[in-house]
Amino acid sequence: MEQLVNELSKKSAKLQQQSYTTKQSVKDLRTKLQAELAVIKKLTARTTNVAFYSWLANEDTAHSRVIKYDRVVTNIGNGYSVITGRFVAPVSGTYAFSVTVSDKSGVGPAHLDIMKNDIEVGAVRSERTGDMDLGSQTVVLSLKASDNVYIKNRGNHGLHTHRGRYAFNTFSGFLIRS
Repeated sequence: MEQLVNELSKKSAKLQQQSYTTKQSVKDLRTKLQAELAVIKKLTARTTNVAFYSWLANEDTAHSRVIKYDRVVTNIGNGYSVITGRFVAPVSGTYAFSVTVSDKSGVGPAHLDIMKNDIEVGAVRSERTGDMDLGSQTVVLSLKASDNVYIKNRGNHGLHTHRGRYAFNTFSGFLIRS
């Protein structure tokens, strides 16, 4: 009987050692997995790509309060909507936006506002440069996912529309960092 107790004690000690070793291995693997997941998360965040470039082709859209740039060349991330004229941030981050404006000759300078969530954050006015009235503005904004940015025509001035290969009135933006 004593021999059986000794054998069982040895087996128990051996199983306890194996259990400890297994637990330690699981703990080490969990730590490695968490580190790998953190690296994957950082790499994924870096590869988020958002960018759009649009221009005004239809004169009718130029006379509305929100300018609906109706020709989209680039829309990576699908943040810009031709229907609403608004860019809606698909991810939180720092974004750059650029606007160019050219008004119709003889109508007077165009005044456009750059709007973030219905609050003016910038403006651009066309100024006479040679035979055209032109202007441009770039802003850098911190946006949360679902924030929106759009261009408002302050004075309802007519804007030049696309002619041939030239886009006179443009709205573009891109994600700098998420």
